[in-house]
Amino acid sequence: MSVRCAALLLWLAASAAGADGYVGSQACQGCHAEIWQRQAGSAHAASLWAAGEHPLAGAVAKLGNVERAPGFVARFYRAQGGLRVRMLGGGESSDMAADWAFGAGGQGVTFVSHLEGDYYLEHGLTFFASVGRLGPTPGHIAAPGSLGEAVGLTYRIEGAGGIRGCFECHSTGPAAFGADGRARLTEAGVRCEACHGPGAEHLRGGAPEFSGKVSPAAISERCGACHRRPDPSQAADWGDPWNVRHAPVYLAQSACFEGGAGSLSCVSCHSPHDPLVKTGGGSYRAVCLQCHPGAHEGDGERGDCVACHMPGVRPQPNLQFTNHWIGVYAEGSPLQPMGR
Repeated sequence: MSVRCAALLLWLAASAAGADGYVGSQACQGCHAEIWQRQAGSAHAASLWAAGEHPLAGAVAKLGNVERAPGFVARFYRAQGGLRVRMLGGGESSDMAADWAFGAGGQGVTFVSHLEGDYYLEHGLTFFASVGRLGPTPGHIAAPGSLGEAVGLTYRIEGAGGIRGCFECHSTGPAAFGADGRARLTEAGVRCEACHGPGAEHLRGGAPEFSGKVSPAAISERCGACHRRPDPSQAADWGDPWNVRHAPVYLAQSACFEGGAGSLSCVSCHSPHDPLVKTGGGSYRAVCLQCHPGAHEGDGERGDCVACHMPGVRPQPNLQFTNHWIGVYAEGSPLQPMGR
């Protein structure tokens, strides 16, 4: 493609941008093809799908009838290219389309249906890819007493705990909702403009909103906009294993963060353009050794720093989160470091 053609395509993309300036990640691919391709393979990019299009939708549909204790039976099945959910129990039944699938699948995939108006339903069963089966959705009633409780939890679009926040953290650009209450998203998944801001001005020659030399505090704040406590106004409950999933909150408690003169941030360990490294601690150990070059030297224990100083926490079966409160932990006590 000639430089002139590329410039014309960029100009057309900028011209086609909505009033909010978002142009979509495809407009970034032409100039940033290598980075774009890497980011496209990340869990962030795959964090939201139309339910029937999720790469794991077929696996979910093949599970057949699944018991939802006590006394309920659920089944996900294909219909007209989409995915539907049927629930039976107590002499009642429910059958509805699953409209959205939240989660790339590395941990789990949770399904959401639009009910009517500004009401949405988060289904009570989540698909946990690591074990290939359905289990109770985190935060739902463990032993539902009615069909309604077994089917899932209902949310409104707006207000505290409204589902708008779920859509906006799993997509790029502002989430709009039509008069019928259905979500109209700029782009599903967390793509380029979720971090760098609307791209229209950049395509016209300006700098991205979030680029160049950015402070670690600003980076952590940007990541923490989604990886935060559900209600930041409430004091953190460090004894609740569910809170460990809010990584920036826990990182900020670490002595490494407090004593790092503002040098430590999420991207110190995690490349924002690459899939998350989950196996082995070698790449993370290299980061630790930049500040702790003599740690465990000569004692035969210089191995995976993360395994000991950032232990895994299981708030429920099939789920594990890394505790980002870096410290020294007593065996069997992965929630808070010793002395804190």
